[in-house]
Amino acid sequence: MLRRFDYYDASVRDLRNGSKSKAEVLDSIKDIYKVFDKIEKIYAPQKHKEEQKEIEKATGKLRETFGEIEKLFNDKGFSLETDKEILDKANTKLEEAKHIWKPTFDKLRSEVSGGTTTDKPSSTTSSSSGSISANPTTGSQAQTDKSQAKTGVFVGTIGTSEELGISYGNMQKNIKDGTEIIGNWGIDYGSGVKTTLVLKGDKTFESYANGSYPNKDNYLTGTYTVDVPSFQLALKITKAVKDGQEVKLTNDSVMYKLQNYDGNTLQIYHMDDNVRIRYVKQ
Repeated sequence: MLRRFDYYDASVRDLRNGSKSKAEVLDSIKDIYKVFDKIEKIYAPQKHKEEQKEIEKATGKLRETFGEIEKLFNDKGFSLETDKEILDKANTKLEEAKHIWKPTFDKLRSEVSGGTTTDKPSSTTSSSSGSISANPTTGSQAQTDKSQAKTGVFVGTIGTSEELGISYGNMQKNIKDGTEIIGNWGIDYGSGVKTTLVLKGDKTFESYANGSYPNKDNYLTGTYTVDVPSFQLALKITKAVKDGQEVKLTNDSVMYKLQNYDGNTLQIYHMDDNVRIRYVKQ
């Protein structure tokens, strides 16, 4: 959740420097609303009733805050300069809500992870026979620098859009109905580009661990959808195989933000893991 707040902040910064539009900032707010909707449907067990109250308190503040911000951005006469004071007040409320949100979630995460709050949330799903990740990479393979490498997996969101490989202009120009990204997509892990993601014309996908395509000892398969207005790629996993054995998933849905597509390069962003994946077409 906090990463979604950070993504909104980054979107506003990009709007100020001209690399993003108001519509793209509004998309980042819609992403936050979707999380609120999910959280508000959670039924907390008795021992977490107090935490649930704190979460609802924070969610209420945040809905109020983003409602004001959304109203501003939807106003045709909106200007970052003339409406700066209102935005600053809204951001103050956002900081207040963060102060409620973070300690509550740290406490809950500490219980889940056995007393430590250092583990970051991940799209990795577990089974009795091991774990398998919906991302075509592991955290150890991610690079932290603002690399201009042709392919790779990168962590962090600090830097200009150009440094981070983001081009919404490319996507607006090149993605019309989502079928454009159909194909085999690969990453260079140091021994040449290997296929890790296959997006098929029948809206099914396959994801291969560490570029092991076409070997299916460690892979995921399922269906996918592309929401063009918000540049979202959603994967619904129907089967996961680890070391040749089918495993059960505790989380079968993964959402990515499309960040760049020029016909030969596809970059997607996984917000929960804070990871950017830059593919080249095979």
